[in-house]
This record gives sequence, C-alpha cells and structure tokens, in this order.
Amino acid sequence: MYVNSVSNQLINRINLENIQPHQQTTVNNNHSAYSTSDLQFCGLFPDLFIKKFSTPEESAMYKELSDVLDGKDKTNFNILYKTGRLSDRNSNDKSSTLENLYKIYKNPRAKGLDNKKILSETIERLANPFVINQKFGHIPENIANKILQEKTIAKNSLQAHPCDPQSTNDMNIKNSASCVAASIEFSLADKKPAEFARMVEGLSSPEISVKQNVKLKSLNKYALDALYLLKMFNVIPEKADWESVTVKIAPDRDAIIRARVQNTYADSKSRSSVDVLLQSAFMQLGSQSTYNSLTDKRYGTLNANDTGLTEFEKTFVESIVGNDGEKTSMVYQNVNDDAILEGYFHSFQEIQEHLLKTLAKKQNVIIGITETDANKKIVGGHEITVIGSKMKGDELYFICNDTDDNYNGPIEISAQKLIPKIHHAGIPVDILSNLVEENRGLDLLKQYSETQLKSKSAA
Repeated sequence: MYVNSVSNQLINRINLENIQPHQQTTVNNNHSAYSTSDLQFCGLFPDLFIKKFSTPEESAMYKELSDVLDGKDKTNFNILYKTGRLSDRNSNDKSSTLENLYKIYKNPRAKGLDNKKILSETIERLANPFVINQKFGHIPENIANKILQEKTIAKNSLQAHPCDPQSTNDMNIKNSASCVAASIEFSLADKKPAEFARMVEGLSSPEISVKQNVKLKSLNKYALDALYLLKMFNVIPEKADWESVTVKIAPDRDAIIRARVQNTYADSKSRSSVDVLLQSAFMQLGSQSTYNSLTDKRYGTLNANDTGLTEFEKTFVESIVGNDGEKTSMVYQNVNDDAILEGYFHSFQEIQEHLLKTLAKKQNVIIGITETDANKKIVGGHEITVIGSKMKGDELYFICNDTDDNYNGPIEISAQKLIPKIHHAGIPVDILSNLVEENRGLDLLKQYSETQLKSKSAA
C-alpha cells in the first residue's frame, strides 16, 4: 500500500532531543573537515592541499578575481584555493569551480541581478555551505502590490498560474516548505563545488537555466524505466540516447522576482538570490513544473498537497542533480491514513547500516524526519541532511545539517534519537540487499500515480 508522505505537508519545527552543536573534530566517512567552532577554514589546511593551476588562462582568471575581491569575499576565495575546491572539475561539463566563478563575474547576469553580489554569494556558500538556508525574505509592500496588480491582469489570460498569489499575504512566506530543495542545494555545494558554481552561473544568466546531461542509470538501471520517470515528472529531454539525456533545469517564471528582491532587499538570515534560484529550480523539477516561487505552492498529480515535495519527488531531484548513481526512496516508517505511526518497515540496525554505508560512499543522506505526539500521531515533519558520523564513547552520533535552524554549522544527534524519527531517505541502490528494495520507490510512485488518475476519472 502507498505510504502517505508526511514531511511535505507538516513543516513544524522538529525539536529533537540530545542535539548539540558539532565541535571541531574529525568527521568519519571522508566528509570535508570544516572547522565548526567559528566556521572558518583558516589555518586548517596546509599548502599540500593547494592544486597548482595547469594553464596560464587559469592563473590569469585567479589573479583577476583575487584582485577584485576584498574583505570576507577575498578570505573565502582564498579558502577555496587552499582547500583545492577552486580547482575542482567534478561538474557536468568538466568545467572547474574557478572557470564558473569567472563566468559569473565577467558574463552578463539576468536583469536585476548584480555580478559581484552573485559572485560573493556563490563563493560564500562554497567556502561554508552551512550558510545556505530556506527562509523566504520579505517582499516590500510597494513591490508586492505591483506584483499583485500584474497577476490580477493575467488572471483571465493564458499567463495565469494556478498557484498565483491572491493577496500580498500569500507572498509573505513565514514557514518555508523548501527544506528538500535547500538540503539538495547544501549537498551540491558541499560535495560538488564546480557543479554548484556551474548551476549558479546558468540560473543567474540571462537564460535563467542550465543544461544537464543525465545518465539514465542515475534514474534507473533500466533505460525504459528511467525514461518513464522523466515523462512522469514532465521533464522533456532535449537530446537522448540509450545511456543519457540532456535536460534543461530552470526555476519557475516568478523565481526571478524573488531573486531580484533578495538581491536588493534581503532580510537578515533570509535566503540569498543564489539560494532562491537553485531552490526554485529544484522545486520546479520535482513538482512536474508546477511550482510558484511567490507563494511557495505547487500542484501536480504526484502530490496530494500543495506545498513541498514528497519523498519520491525528492529522490528524483537528487538523482537529476547529483547524477552519481541510482537512488531509491526508502520509506522506513509505517504510517496509516490517519497519520499514526504504526511501526517500521526496517529494523533500527538496518536503517543505521543504510546511513553508514551511504556516508562511506562519500555521499550525504537527505532524510525526512517526523515528530509524534503521545498517541504516535505525526504532528510535524522536516528534511535534514546527514553528513557524517562519529563515536562518543560507545554511542554513535550522526552529524547533520538543518537549513532551518538559524545555525550556520553542523549539529550532532545520537543514533538512538535520530533513527526512530526517520520517515524516509534517498539510499543508493547498490548498497541495498534485494530487488524489492531497489524497485520500491518506482513501484510506489507508479501505484500512487495510477490511483490519482483513477480518482480523477471517477470524479
């Protein structure tokens, strides 16, 4: 039976017990050794981490950028150089972090966006991905009224969007439902700095989009099933063969409005323009191209709710963006139709093993966690990212990042507290033990889609 998603419809804050800010330490599973006492790299990385530039062109780019940066931006840029992240080429087109930062600075940005500001935000997020957050900024009243007037004019035209704001209050997002998208953004900045910079360059360019060559095996080991998934999510390949497809990743058409507002009127601790563009693009990708950045709402046949992304939508976006091997959406909690937690589909040890094996592959694990009341009714849900593990005496702790906790650093949560709260996680197929587990995500998605279609036909 299809397990109802809870994380996307209940976005109350999760008050996990036994959470501690992560102190500077060695993190298992090859996670980057961030200094988390003050979230600075300074002094941690000896010169042996520095990778010399291989061409005069790269050296010239580095010098030009270094000359125009100052203050915090220059410090962060030097961090990227000293840690080797500036020379990283693990991007979709093999371009380096440095090359993409240079394009951000030199090439035109979309109207209303500033080159140096986008460059600064990108460098900051690559130097310290923990600054990424999901909090929507306030749209000034005069701008909100102008947007509403334009939407009213478009209401009876083909330009209207089902999730368009009906009042200025609809644009005042207090509880963001973009935790999935923010978590994916964090993992991208953390693990693939060159790809993060490449995506920012494309999404902040006049085209407001980026091309992605996706290996079909990252979606499903069977090519036809992979193509079926793309069709379900309304992703139309621009080019395809039996091994890969080229798709366009773009935010919804109103994301640029949010990005422009954040470029000029960003509130303290709210999202940057870079965060807006990436998170909106990921929400659009996962919601069958039905997302609206002004209201943080979506529609579509794969989600019964109008906010957030389900676990299956999350895994699809992870697969497209990460493009590093097939994942399946593992649902661990058995939740009935009344949102009561009845039990678990896997044992504590099995879930722990899934997390540790994924971390051992140098991959983060985005998990959906739930909060229950005394009657085991789910009263809240949220997405966070597991980035490492450590032992404290005889007890295992997971090191996590939360994009909605007002803290720009990792936190430690004991396995005993975290694992019982995990509703779902995107797990690499190659660490799972049987075919049923491997196919679970796609099978449940097909089943749910068919049920939705039958319900609409009956209506």
